[in-house]
Amino acid sequence: MIKKVLFIITFLALAGFVQAEQKLRMATLSYGTVNWELDTIQHYGLDKSSGIEMELIKMANLPATRLALLNGGADVAVADWMWVSSQRAEGRNYSFIPYSSSVGGLMVNPNANIKSVKDLEGKKVGVAGGALSKGWLLLQAAAPKYNLDLTKVNTTYGAPPLLNKELVSGRLDAVITYWHFSAALEADGMDRLVELSDLQKDLGMVTNLPMIGYVFMEEWGRQNPKAVEGLAKASAAAKKKLQQEDASWERLRKKMKPNSEAHFQQLKKGFLNGIPEPVTVAHQEDAAKLFVKLGEYGGKDFTGESGGADLDIDLGAPTHVGQLKVIIRKKDDVAINADIDVPSSNWVTGTATDSLVMPSNSAVILLAFGSVWYPIANVNATIN
Repeated sequence: MIKKVLFIITFLALAGFVQAEQKLRMATLSYGTVNWELDTIQHYGLDKSSGIEMELIKMANLPATRLALLNGGADVAVADWMWVSSQRAEGRNYSFIPYSSSVGGLMVNPNANIKSVKDLEGKKVGVAGGALSKGWLLLQAAAPKYNLDLTKVNTTYGAPPLLNKELVSGRLDAVITYWHFSAALEADGMDRLVELSDLQKDLGMVTNLPMIGYVFMEEWGRQNPKAVEGLAKASAAAKKKLQQEDASWERLRKKMKPNSEAHFQQLKKGFLNGIPEPVTVAHQEDAAKLFVKLGEYGGKDFTGESGGADLDIDLGAPTHVGQLKVIIRKKDDVAINADIDVPSSNWVTGTATDSLVMPSNSAVILLAFGSVWYPIANVNATIN
């Protein structure tokens, strides 16, 4: 039986797309940590020095940003790569540039006598983001390692600000929440029982996966490679400035709305710790493995109609210049690896076991993952 797997790693041809400074419409929330980076980009003119002019379209909620992306009201929005993968399973061809690897934490009230994950049994636990939140799915997947019986955990879903108040007041014993809300809790004297990234390691992940990124339609990226390149450059430049200059944080203090100096420092630390590391083949393998594992608990509402059987992970990268590692991971967790020589090329089609023959007379634009550039290819791989 022939099964076809479409990888969304896309070569973008430079020819025919050379143009002046491009406008890029970014759908973003009026709040949230990505605004710290976007504000830094615009304040210091990092968009224009990277060849783009960024227009921020403020949205009331997360679904609105995704709707704007879908209906053409925006060119780029922010989402996690798991959402991108599930959308591609539904035929919506989004691509992804990593923005942050920060996930969140499992926070506990120090008076709740919770010293281990096993101690959550019999406790009241709040979950930010609902039943399909990454944190809740991670805890379900990691529960066997801790011998945790989740049927004995009293779980409630809620908005992160409300859950924070409930935990501090003692009406909740623990919360699974996003990193910037966990930073506020830590500043308020709550304890961090475990980082959600540590739960990923419990599931066998060996890398710090970039969880959140800038998302755009693949077709738009092909038509506007200079805008994609400019966004990646501007993002990297903003992160570098925030890493090196305390003054760049001081000007953001009002926008960050810290409750205290301790809260401000925790937010700063969390953002910097979440700057993605260069994406490698190990990241791609981890992404495939994690998507399948969490799909066992989130079902098709999480994975899309594919159920995770045919993965479409937009984290591919070459092991070195001139080589692309293709990883095909089926639902039974069997991986087929192939090293494929990649000369300068436009579109590529071949099998996972054969060397690909590609034209050598077309230019390639490189997408940035973090601070490293990788050639991105569109590969149709077949499994016999």
